[in-house]
Amino acid sequence: MECDVAVLGAGPGGYPAAIRAAQLGAKVVCIESEEALGGVCLRVGCIPTKTWVQTARAIKEIEESYANLGIRINEASLDFERANVWKARTVERLTGGVATLFKAAGIEWVKGLRPLHGPAHDRRRRRRGDLVYERDRGDRLASDRSSDSGHRLCALRRFDRPARA
Repeated sequence: MECDVAVLGAGPGGYPAAIRAAQLGAKVVCIESEEALGGVCLRVGCIPTKTWVQTARAIKEIEESYANLGIRINEASLDFERANVWKARTVERLTGGVATLFKAAGIEWVKGLRPLHGPAHDRRRRRRGDLVYERDRGDRLASDRSSDSGHRLCALRRFDRPARA
């Protein structure tokens, strides 16, 4: 697999970096181990939590504010299953939006893991013009794609200089 930029992780730092690199003309591959893009914040952290906060705020408003306006509601209650469906749809819409941006930008999304390097790994780097070639021995990409050979040669174009013709 050859690319100009390989982005590890599609969280709140990774997916904007991948999109920006693609906008600058790079062939981008984003490696993400989760089933959806967006990282912990979008999938299970910040956004789902904010949906629950909005639900709690609505119940509190019903209980405290509506009576002052002359609106009578006997009792506010939570339908947990319905609220959970709303939360899941919100997360799906946002993660799907990131996937749509990837598709529109031509970014290849590889579902898998990229191991971190330890001091024992042999790492080779060489420069040729404005490209940096990096190869790691013994390193493999754990991917769900059967066509992935695990070949770890990736050419990284430096974007601070114009590309040579």
